[in-house]
Amino acid sequence: MTKKTERLKTYLVPGAVVALLFGVTGGWLWWSSRQFDHPADHWIAKAKREARAWADDAELSVIEGHYVRPDGVADLPDPGNTGWRLVFRSEALANSPSSSPAESTIPGAPPPPSTPRYACFAYIVGRGSGRSGNLVRTNGDPVRCPRGLKQMSSEPPRCSVQEIWRRAEQLGAPNPGYAKIEASVQGDGWRWSFQIPDHVEFELPDDC
Repeated sequence: MTKKTERLKTYLVPGAVVALLFGVTGGWLWWSSRQFDHPADHWIAKAKREARAWADDAELSVIEGHYVRPDGVADLPDPGNTGWRLVFRSEALANSPSSSPAESTIPGAPPPPSTPRYACFAYIVGRGSGRSGNLVRTNGDPVRCPRGLKQMSSEPPRCSVQEIWRRAEQLGAPNPGYAKIEASVQGDGWRWSFQIPDHVEFELPDDC
């Protein structure tokens, strides 16, 4: 009985470890593939959390989407493709004076240059390259605000990316199709643009 038990342990334990590894690997691959199917709203919510960790008054100010399908998902056909670029702006940082240069520690030496305080935060969603070509990669960093972005709406856009796609389709956009969709704060409100190169191009109000 003891020998049989030892034999079972000899074969069952490694088998269980292998099965566990396959299960973990399969689950990770399934999770990774699902990241490609998230629509714009998912990434906007995730980006907002990171932007608010950077500045608690950060508000979404620019949306840029590439290869956007009618379901609101940015398709990433090739490694290195960028799907979404989301820019948040901090009113407090935009209106604060530039950081002053640190005092020099050597008498008579010129002071070191001041470090600019960036008032915007860019969150980028794309497909990895090389060995990570089958993974979605995200990156968030403080940046200089886009030129002309001086006013900020504290309200999110009324329209979703899917609603903009439906409206564009009613105006003649081909479905299926991949669109470049952009939105930005202009004055006190949002304005959308929809473009499928060599097919259609629309400017749309945010009045859903």
